[in-house]
Amino acid sequence: MLTGLRDQNLRFGFISFQPAASDDPDRWLVNDNLTHILDRLVSASGSYHGTGKSKRPSGCSAQRGMQPRSPCRFWLMSLRQDWWLMRKASIAIVILAAGKASRMGEGGKHKLLAEFDGVPLVRRSALTALGADAASVIVVTGHRKSEIEAALDGLALTFVDNPDYASGMASSLIAGFSSRDADSAEGILVMLADMPGISTTHLDALISAFRNAGGEAVVRAVSQGKPGNPVILPHSLNQAVLRLEGDVGARDIIATSGLPVLDVDVGDAALLDVDTPDEVLAAGGAMKN
Repeated sequence: MLTGLRDQNLRFGFISFQPAASDDPDRWLVNDNLTHILDRLVSASGSYHGTGKSKRPSGCSAQRGMQPRSPCRFWLMSLRQDWWLMRKASIAIVILAAGKASRMGEGGKHKLLAEFDGVPLVRRSALTALGADAASVIVVTGHRKSEIEAALDGLALTFVDNPDYASGMASSLIAGFSSRDADSAEGILVMLADMPGISTTHLDALISAFRNAGGEAVVRAVSQGKPGNPVILPHSLNQAVLRLEGDVGARDIIATSGLPVLDVDVGDAALLDVDTPDEVLAAGGAMKN
C-alpha cells in the first residue's frame, strides 16, 4: 500500500499531486513528473491497473504550477478517477434515530427499542453500520434521547442531538450532516434506524459502488428497481441538504442534482422499515419499552 496518502495530497517520493486552491475540482496543480505517476503508483501498490483512459493527450504539458485546460482537463479528470478507484474515499454513516415513532400508538412503546434476536433495533442498526467499511458512524437522536443512547452504550459512535426532531426528517438530516465527521467525509451514507433487514454486506455494496464511481454519484439501495434506503450522497450535495425544511428527505435533491444515480439491489431489505407494532412482529421483532 502507498504510504503518506492523504485525502487531498498524494505523495510518492518526488511526486506530488494536489488540488489547487480553487472551488473548481477540475483545476489541479501538477509537477514536472506527472507523466510518470501511474507507473510509480503501479510499483507502489502492486495491484493498480488503471481505467485505460489515463494516457496523456498530445499538446498537454504538465509544467509545475500550471492550471491545465482542455485537453489536459479531461486527462487529469481521468487520473483523478483512477486514484479514486485505488484509494478508499472516506464515508461517514449517519443513522437517523430521532423520530417520534408516532405510528406505534399509545402505551409508550418505541420501535427502536423493540428487540430483534434479543438486541434493541437501534443497537442492531448501529452494529451493522460499525461493521461496514466506513470512517465514522453518527447517530442523530431526539425523541426519548436518553433511552436511545442507553441502548447504544459502549459503542464507538458519535451522537448528535436534534432538539427540533418534531419538525420532521429534514432537521435530523441537517443535524447529522452538520457534524464534523460528516462534513469531512467524501460521501455520507444515510441510514434509517428502523430497517432490520439491512446488513453490513448491503452497506459495503453501496460503499463499493460509490467508490467505483469516483465519489461523484448518488448511490441508493433498491428492491427490484424500486428506490429504497440506505442512500449515499456525495459531499457536493451537503449544502443542499442543509437547506432542507420540514418532513422531507433527500429525494428532490437527488432528482435535481444532475449527478448519476446508481442503484444497488439489496432485495426486500431496501423497503422494509417498521413503523407499527404489527410490522415489528411481522419482521421478527418483539416489542419492549
